[in-house]
Amino acid sequence: MKFHDEQEMKLSIITINYNNLEGLKRTFSSVINQSFRDFEWIIVDGGSTDGSVSFLEDNRGLFSRLISEKDNGIYDALNKGGRLATGDYIFFLNSGDCFYSSEVLSSFFENKDNEDADFLYGDVCYCYPDRDDIGKQPEELTLQYLRKNPLNHQTTFVKRERFAEVGGFDTRYAIVADWHMQVKLMLAGARFKYRNVVVCRYDITGFSSQNKDRMEKERELFFKELIPDVYLKALDELYTFDNKPCILTRNYCSQSKVYTRMIRSFLHFITFINSKRW
Repeated sequence: MKFHDEQEMKLSIITINYNNLEGLKRTFSSVINQSFRDFEWIIVDGGSTDGSVSFLEDNRGLFSRLISEKDNGIYDALNKGGRLATGDYIFFLNSGDCFYSSEVLSSFFENKDNEDADFLYGDVCYCYPDRDDIGKQPEELTLQYLRKNPLNHQTTFVKRERFAEVGGFDTRYAIVADWHMQVKLMLAGARFKYRNVVVCRYDITGFSSQNKDRMEKERELFFKELIPDVYLKALDELYTFDNKPCILTRNYCSQSKVYTRMIRSFLHFITFINSKRW
């Protein structure tokens, strides 16, 4: 792999690993097979004892930099990599997670439409033991959506300057620091842009997936910290309203041309009746 000069670097990929040699090998394969090559790859290992470090030493020529030392958790390790990044954007791909195809990065970074975006994101493939499911993320991201749902962070690319401005991941949160950062960026006016691309094969057996209760508690803590209670209540009421069956049905039907023509015809009929009455 040929690495570019720091000033030309478009992307920094950060991979963290701890005693996950088999997952690391899968991640390696998906990164080195990307058709887009304008990136550096920083690997942060937490002092693995399962052969991961030997594997990394044997493949030194395939990545840019290696740190192998104890850390204070997942987000501490991610922050270490983020502080070393030199690319325009940063992408976090944990060991065990893989790009969905060899064309993922080219789909994002050979596209001039991305130049005004602080935060790029796409869709995710959730990998269960018995099946794969494609998870669609919203084309228009709102604070209302983030109140209940994070973007899967293995599908997101954040501008390095923006990552630094918010101080990286807040390590007070063991599970939802990526969610916390997304909300902070939105409140700070960051520009989010969606692309209709499946970015990552995400291992659903990961740490956060197995700690739903703790995730909910951490979510409430950071929202109360970032947003006044009166606005939180309004967001919750709006979320509840928008997810009522009648509203969901209306939104679904409004995408149908037949439904739209029926409504238009009905309005014309009502207008005609009213005109005759007068």
